[in-house]
Amino acid sequence: MESKDYLQDIHEIKHLMNRSSRFMSLSGMSGILAGIYALIGAYIAHGIINTIRLEQNPLKRFFIAYDSVGTLLIIAILVMILSISTGVYLTSKKAKKQNDKIFDKSSKRLLINFLIPLLTGGVYCLFLIENEYFNLIASTLLNLLDMAYSFGL
Repeated sequence: MESKDYLQDIHEIKHLMNRSSRFMSLSGMSGILAGIYALIGAYIAHGIINTIRLEQNPLKRFFIAYDSVGTLLIIAILVMILSISTGVYLTSKKAKKQNDKIFDKSSKRLLINFLIPLLTGGVYCLFLIENEYFNLIASTLLNLLDMAYSFGL
């Protein structure tokens, strides 16, 4: 009878150690859907940018580009909102299925470690936009996402 108690205690200790050391992993489908959202957004943005490039009149090209900046920003914000909301929804669904909490100590630490490089890089990208270093923004954003995933995940 005592051996059953020891086995139960070992099982509980193992369960507690597993819960304390792991982080709340995102659903795999949320990454796939975020990629699909990004591809759709990139396709729409490519069409807008191609419209600007094909215009021959420089003055008209300037006004089309000026009007398109807001549209491109809206596309980027929509892709971000859709990706984050899909990730939160599917992760909460996964946590419910496994009878876990979404926000525990390790997930809060993950969120902080993810947001520090993301916010710092976002401020840096705003600096690049303000100083019109447009050719550096795309590579900076890709590097920023890579850093955020490295630190956070």
